[in-house]
Amino acid sequence: MAATEVGEKRVLQLQALDELRLSAYKNMKLYEEQAKAWHDSHLRKKELREGDKVLLFNSRFCLFAGKLKSRCQGPYVIKKIHPSGASLVINHPDRGEMMVNIQRLKSIMRE
Repeated sequence: MAATEVGEKRVLQLQALDELRLSAYKNMKLYEEQAKAWHDSHLRKKELREGDKVLLFNSRFCLFAGKLKSRCQGPYVIKKIHPSGASLVINHPDRGEMMVNIQRLKSIMRE
């Protein structure tokens, strides 16, 4: 009898532990959705068109940044924007065309 009671108690403990795990998983999913919504709401929409002049942010300059050292290079001209909007081609004077992420660009002038 004692063995069956211990077995039933253990099964109940495992069920409670499983319920706790499922509730933690639900809470984690809710937090991730809220964090993503907050992050997406703080992103600025960049309206870039072909022919715009832009500055390219170079993250290597952040390591050795001085007071007067610019973190941007350019200006470059946008040659083609892909439909996804995630990457585009800019006209680089030394390397020709170059694909970059749209988040690395700052718009300076429209033609």
